Amino acid sequence: MQYKLNIYDDAGQVVKTYTADKFDVKLKTINTAVSIIKPDEYDPGNTMMLGFRLMAAWNQVVPMLIDMFPGLTSDEAENAKLSDVIEIAVQLFRYFKGEIAPLMGDKGKN
Repeated sequence: MQYKLNIYDDAGQVVKTYTADKFDVKLKTINTAVSIIKPDEYDPGNTMMLGFRLMAAWNQVVPMLIDMFPGLTSDEAENAKLSDVIEIAVQLFRYFKGEIAPLMGDKGKN
């Protein structure tokens, strides 16, 4: 799985794209994402709730993005679209639920 983060200019045009492979995602990044998403309360159909959680935890989200995407600056992260960040969070959740949780004996269930 590959994660992608677009950076936009003031006109809404993509000026830069960062990519990261799932193997580049560090445990601290997964831990931060899990603490923000709260898997036991996560509803895949409610992206608005996830968006509010990401906005409320933005001071944690930006360092998480910088950790995931080498070379990304905090100024660039501020020019990402929330919808793109939501998609990354959903992908991280799916990765955790599908690949990490079973290793911990959870089998991906809540």
